[in-house]
Amino acid sequence: MVFYLPLPASDPHRTLHTSVPDLDKIVRSTSDALVNAGLVKDDSLFWLISAKKGYARDGQWCGVHVELTDSSEFESVAREVSKGAARAARKVA
Repeated sequence: MVFYLPLPASDPHRTLHTSVPDLDKIVRSTSDALVNAGLVKDDSLFWLISAKKGYARDGQWCGVHVELTDSSEFESVAREVSKGAARAARKVA
């Protein structure tokens, strides 16, 4: 999630958005909105969230860019790695 917020007129050269809204709160509200819109069944399905907030510059729109990816391939690979590690540990024991 990348949040683009309005650039304050009082400081147009500001670079880091270190004021309200709190990043954790806008991530939570966006996750809830994805569920309410029916795009995600439940936000407990999120196992990794990357988020940052910044300023909309040079006519850029204010809002959020959300990228969702399917983790099923990662899960199957990680599961096989875990099974292999368990087999190796049993051989050593």
